[in-house]
Amino acid sequence: MEFADGVRAAIFYEPGRLDDFETDTPGAFLIGKGTVHAADPTGRHSSFTLKLNGVSRKVPLPAGEFAGQNVMARFSFSIPVSGRKMRRARQTEATDT
Repeated sequence: MEFADGVRAAIFYEPGRLDDFETDTPGAFLIGKGTVHAADPTGRHSSFTLKLNGVSRKVPLPAGEFAGQNVMARFSFSIPVSGRKMRRARQTEATDT
């Protein structure tokens, strides 16, 4: 399901993938542009390994009386820099030091 703001909701009964999102553990997910809200309603798992846009994160899950509650994972994406711009940036850094 996709909301008007682009956030997607998904429930996985086994590890799986949805477009640019991947999980190694079943669960309920709200997938945003740079964040994922995740929950293991069964409370049986200790962590998720989530991947969004190629960036992978291991996310610990609540235990004990908090098991089954949701957690939020933030993902940072870097923008590729061309070799030419990167060389200039390195030269500038070297000059500044």
